[in-house]
Amino acid sequence: MRTSRPFAADDTRRLGEALHELVQSGGSPGGVIACGTAGGDRHFLTAGVVAPECGETLPGENTLYDIASLTKVVATWPLVGRAVIEGRMDLDTPVRAYLPVIDGDAPSGDATVRQLLAHSSGLRPLCQAQVGHMGIKFLA
Repeated sequence: MRTSRPFAADDTRRLGEALHELVQSGGSPGGVIACGTAGGDRHFLTAGVVAPECGETLPGENTLYDIASLTKVVATWPLVGRAVIEGRMDLDTPVRAYLPVIDGDAPSGDATVRQLLAHSSGLRPLCQAQVGHMGIKFLA
């Protein structure tokens, strides 16, 4: 049985640096990255402002950005690409190898990283309205 482990300090530092670089380069006005473990430990990295039209309002743990598939292009793919280049991730390995243990059924655990990135995993898309209706809580 796998156990959850927190992000290493170096991993968290690199995530924070990547977020700050994105904001400083003008790729996004701001952002939030939630890091944590299945055991409930969590930490939030933030940078920039919520949005230019919100003035100097800083993002926080309750800030949600609706950037849809841009998440993959702006954040996920560069991080996955770096992990592949460094030999820490294989695109054809099931995603369950990289995620904390999930209690209960997890049919998506067999999907590979490549399938998730290419939207070919067979998982149904879920919109924000469905999430609220289903009672799913973010970062619960």
